[in-house]
Amino acid sequence: MSSTKANPQYLHIISQATKPLALVFTDMVGSSAAKRAEQLGQDVSERDRAFLEGIQTKHLHMIREAIAEYHGSEIMTIGDSFFLTFEDIADAVRCSAAIQQRLRAFPIDTPNGPLQLRIGIHIGTPEYFENSWHGTDVDTAARAESAGSPCQIVLTDKAREVAGHMAGIEFRPMGTFQLKGVGAVKLWDADYDRHGARKPALVSIETGRRKKMIATAVTGTLLVVAAILGGWRLWQYYQVTKASKALSLAKDSIILADFDNKSGDPVFDTTLTQAFAILMEQSPVLKLVNQQHIRQSMQYLGKSQDDPVTPAIAREIGEREGVKAYLIGSIAKLGNSYLISVTAQNIRTGDDIAVEEAEASDKDHVFDALGKVATAMRARLGESLSSIEKLDTPFDQATTPSLEAFRAFALGDVEHAKGLDVPEAEGHYLQAVEIDPNFAMAWARLGVVYNNSGQLGKANQAYTKGYGLSKNVSERERLYIEGQYYQTVTGNLEKAREALELGVKTYPLDVDLSVNLSVVESNLGGLPEAEAAFQRALQIMPDDAITLEDLLQVYFQLDQMDEAAKMMADIHQRQLDKSDSVLTVEYPIFYVTGDSKAMEDAKQRVQGRPYESFFNMAVALVDEFSGQYHLAETTWKKAADEAVVIKSPDSQASRLLYLVTGRALAGMTENGAQTVKAALALDKSKPTLVQAVFAAALVNDRADALPLIAKLDKDYPEDTIIQQVVLPESRAALALAADDPASALHDLEPAKAYYLIAPEAYFEGLAHLEIHDGASAVEAFQRVTKYKGNAVSVPMQDYGQGLLGLARAYTMTGNKAAAKKAYEDLLAVWKNADQDLAMLQTAKKEYATLQ
Repeated sequence: MSSTKANPQYLHIISQATKPLALVFTDMVGSSAAKRAEQLGQDVSERDRAFLEGIQTKHLHMIREAIAEYHGSEIMTIGDSFFLTFEDIADAVRCSAAIQQRLRAFPIDTPNGPLQLRIGIHIGTPEYFENSWHGTDVDTAARAESAGSPCQIVLTDKAREVAGHMAGIEFRPMGTFQLKGVGAVKLWDADYDRHGARKPALVSIETGRRKKMIATAVTGTLLVVAAILGGWRLWQYYQVTKASKALSLAKDSIILADFDNKSGDPVFDTTLTQAFAILMEQSPVLKLVNQQHIRQSMQYLGKSQDDPVTPAIAREIGEREGVKAYLIGSIAKLGNSYLISVTAQNIRTGDDIAVEEAEASDKDHVFDALGKVATAMRARLGESLSSIEKLDTPFDQATTPSLEAFRAFALGDVEHAKGLDVPEAEGHYLQAVEIDPNFAMAWARLGVVYNNSGQLGKANQAYTKGYGLSKNVSERERLYIEGQYYQTVTGNLEKAREALELGVKTYPLDVDLSVNLSVVESNLGGLPEAEAAFQRALQIMPDDAITLEDLLQVYFQLDQMDEAAKMMADIHQRQLDKSDSVLTVEYPIFYVTGDSKAMEDAKQRVQGRPYESFFNMAVALVDEFSGQYHLAETTWKKAADEAVVIKSPDSQASRLLYLVTGRALAGMTENGAQTVKAALALDKSKPTLVQAVFAAALVNDRADALPLIAKLDKDYPEDTIIQQVVLPESRAALALAADDPASALHDLEPAKAYYLIAPEAYFEGLAHLEIHDGASAVEAFQRVTKYKGNAVSVPMQDYGQGLLGLARAYTMTGNKAAAKKAYEDLLAVWKNADQDLAMLQTAKKEYATLQ
């Protein structure tokens, strides 16, 4: 029988881990500026030597003397910061007080005045790993230090409670603070010199709330003035303040500066920065500050968004927003080979955290070298080996082996991030797939821009191509592509949700996956769920133009007009309103708020642009909502003609079919069957067939509707919207046309959950009226008219019709007052409606009988 002798040091560590440990972080204030002061020397080397010998050495000696005196342990130094531990919280506090008092009694002079420290203390049971302590308790102590001001000692509430009463130390509450990566923590000031409570570097939650209450009162006054002035200019200060705050879900974000292209080859401009970002973001634990947010932050520094993100700018942004580290990359030509170098630096101190280099034998192997640097840097920045091994797909496999194809893709992503999908991003993505037809992610992104511009048939083709090529891409790209494919091509929203939820779980900092999950929730009819999901996406990337547009759309659809107004002001303040897609969302908001000038300005802005066809869909929907079907018919036909210009037969067919459905819901079915046939002659892609079957059913064109119902049922058995919305509602429309309300109600059962995105409730109300069930009809038509913003935003307008049905339902139940109110609401909505609109004429006659 054998035994192994226990290591005494290991037993000490285990014994410490079983009881609370006092964790202390110290940090030198203003060290970066002090290091670079000209008084220290003429060049960098001379200044560094003078700082180390004249300042840092004294600082280290003083700290270490205090540590030894109070029985502490030095775990590590990070630049000018110390990480210390104490077995007794009292020793930790007294050591901290001694350090601060000795600095005052024996000041260490720097070019910027006496050296000052801030100190943070927490108590907990961290995990010991690789010769150091790790975990949330360590993060909490570090964040407590960053909340302090010069000469201050900050304790967390937990540390304060354990410390109890200490002679010579007075603890004063500072408030509750939102500590980055930790959450809300109550902090205390340890007054060691009778100075009184020092002001913290951060603003407490309580102070923020008080300021908000004051701001709310002031804002109320400003809004009155703003209304008088006819604009939102007085919101600008609030919006600038809001936009300047960097939100992140990561414990520590990292800024990536633009690669310094010393090779002289312009193909590496933009390309290497984008490529390295993709490689680093395969990590589920590292968070790169989004390039779009960096560009936005440059505005607040008085710089152009188009300026290069130099190391100096990256550092300035990082210091301003509390980011701890930044990455500096470069490529240089060495004969026929290329040297790739990336350095991670501490933003506060400028010290190197890690340096990685790799050499490429020629231009074709630059991506290989870049991948080696990224993998090594992920490990140096703390990602586990197992995580890297699992999620580290070679760059040429994850994207493309072609440098030129990736450059086109990178430029497309830059335009897409700005919301400039067509033709800007589209052109770059098309170039990428022309150079490399096997570039899966470029096909997927092309599907996105087609989908965003209403070219749904083209979108399905691109998604299908991307999905077929996605076998060997990275896990991140695979989940992204699968989510798009299941959502759009197969239509299986549950599978799409499953893939995207896994993606969000694996990559919680990926904004694309979060946004796509939000869209799935919206397509499932869950607008409140979509709102929450979009808000989570904005926490990841506050300046993402597409996410802001989508959330604005949801706010409007849910009639949250105050939030929509704030979001519009936010978008304009951040200068993210350059894309025509923003106007497509804003146009119905301008209509509902009565801003006719903004409506006309929007029309002028998109005139002659490729996006005009898609924008005119919003114009036509507003026309239909207001009962102006003659105008709507002209607009739909104009949009269809514009689709010809951009060579999009699927879009052309879609516009014609929307014309049919809008008019049919208003009781105008003439020429509907002929238009359905014309649309099908233009295009027979899945999106067109889906629209065509419903349009044919609405005009009671059974010859086209019944075969299409059979075909879609057979070809798309797993498509959520087809099986649970389109086919049930098409069957219900045919049943109503055949005077069979009971069958219509039976057919509509699967579609009830989708009443916010389709006219299920309207059909249900009509069926209940037919069987003289007034109470059920009231409930159904109330759902139709629940959200005005939603009604004006969604194709197949039924809001005015829903008000007419509601009035008739109230009349049927004997509620004359409610009926009159519903008629009056309808007449207000249709105040500018076509005078020959049969529904309007009937409504006026019925209203007159109630007087």
